[in-house]
This record gives sequence, structure tokens and C-alpha cells, in this order.
Amino acid sequence: MLLTVTGQPLRREDVRDDLGPVLRWASLPGRFTPRCLRRTFAVELIHRNAPRPYVEAQLWHASIQVTCDVYGRWLPTGNRSLIDRLDAEQRLQQAAERRVGAGGVVTKMRPFRRSPKYRRRK
Repeated sequence: MLLTVTGQPLRREDVRDDLGPVLRWASLPGRFTPRCLRRTFAVELIHRNAPRPYVEAQLWHASIQVTCDVYGRWLPTGNRSLIDRLDAEQRLQQAAERRVGAGGVVTKMRPFRRSPKYRRRK
């Protein structure tokens, strides 16, 4: 909430009137609101890898959970190649588990054989 010098809440119209010249000076569209500017600020902090507690403090959120809930879609999700490797390892593990019999012994697997039409000629 924005307050006046005397501590009274600012009226929406007053904020819009005061924000107009600032937006024109910054070459921003007139449709921007204080909330748009706040979110832009938060997303820029996140993209510049600012610590999450710092972003929380700048936005005056009650907890880091509020920050993550509101801006979570802009938080970095990690290394995609690492996630792909983990997925591949999980698929291999699941395939190995399917080959294990009920007694914990690997069941016999049929060896791979080429069909006669694909055999090498000597």
C-alpha cells in the first residue's frame, strides 16, 4: 500500500496521475500500473540470480513461500541436461526392475539374435 507523507493511503487516481509523467519519461506504455512495475522489478531480480530471501525482503512478503508461490514460474528450474540424465537413469532402473523375478533373481532373458536375412555373409 502506498501512503502519503501524513501516513494516509494514496487514492488510486492520485497514483495514476503521478505515475503518468514518470512512465512517459521512461518511454513506457501508459497502461502500466504500480503492480506491473513491482512485478517487473521482482522478475528482473530473479533473472539476475538475486537470492530469494533478498527478493522476499524487497517485496515485503510475509515469507519466502509467498515469493515462490507468486513468482515461482520465473525461478530458474535447473540444468536441463542433468534432468534428462536423471530421467534416463530412472528408465534404466525401471527396466532392470522389470527383469527381476519375484524371488529377487534376474530371470533368463532371451539372447538377441539377428534374423537370418540380416546375418553377415562370409
